[in-house]
Amino acid sequence: MENSVVLIAQSNLFNVRIVENGVSSEKQFRVHAFAASWAEGQALRLGVPVVHEMAPVGNGAGALGNGGRLPL
Repeated sequence: MENSVVLIAQSNLFNVRIVENGVSSEKQFRVHAFAASWAEGQALRLGVPVVHEMAPVGNGAGALGNGGRLPL
């Protein structure tokens, strides 16, 4: 099975989905920097890159209301 780390921006929340040896888990954060830091640590541990995704939003402005860009 393939391991992965996905950081998902959804409204004002950030979810980090980890798949490790076929088992999926998810952790939710309110602060992007905390989510990104945790995701980077998990990715380093698993030896995979972090994949960034945007959850669909009805208004077309992107999950963060800034054209779909993640904050740096």
